[in-house]
Amino acid sequence: MRKKDRIICGLDIGTTKICMMIARAHAANDLEVLSTGYAHSAGLKKGVVVELDEAAASIRKAAEEAEMKSGISVDWVNVGISGDHIKSFNCHGPLPLRANIRKSHRRT
Repeated sequence: MRKKDRIICGLDIGTTKICMMIARAHAANDLEVLSTGYAHSAGLKKGVVVELDEAAASIRKAAEEAEMKSGISVDWVNVGISGDHIKSFNCHGPLPLRANIRKSHRRT
């Protein structure tokens, strides 16, 4: 991969299915789809998570399929989720990380 190319990962979480795409953005504004992953949604009802473990397993299945097909392990995604219950606001502050999440930059 050239220095100016970058990997983009998108995740769409829906009531029926969960889809993940891994692509490479080239410097010339071209987008090359490298792989996709798909899983039936579980743990969601009308776009609302009702069973966290089932929803997480569905997301993990789609992610693992996309990673396996591309040979690329992703550590961040752009997520798409919709519904009448979705609200957003801008804020700034620290985000606590669970101990089992790998940090990309460690200070020594």
